[in-house]
Amino acid sequence: MTTPTPPSPGLLLRPRFDAFIEALCAHIAGEGANRRIAGPLIILIWQRLRRLAARFARLVATPLRPLQKRNGEPVPLYKTTGTATAPT
Repeated sequence: MTTPTPPSPGLLLRPRFDAFIEALCAHIAGEGANRRIAGPLIILIWQRLRRLAARFARLVATPLRPLQKRNGEPVPLYKTTGTATAPT
């Protein structure tokens, strides 16, 4: 008998995150009207929040990749071409 794999924590968080973004947009609209914030500014804030939600959805949708093994050598800070000298 095989055991089912549990769903990704991100898949469980996505509906909650979407609901949070929607509530935040609604609150911003209400406060923007109360505080007389310009309509185009409110729309820009909405767009930024919705892009953030879309990025989160894409991040959750992509499966995790396995970590790559490193060879143990440190990564050089500068590219050496063989002609430059080190600063003194």
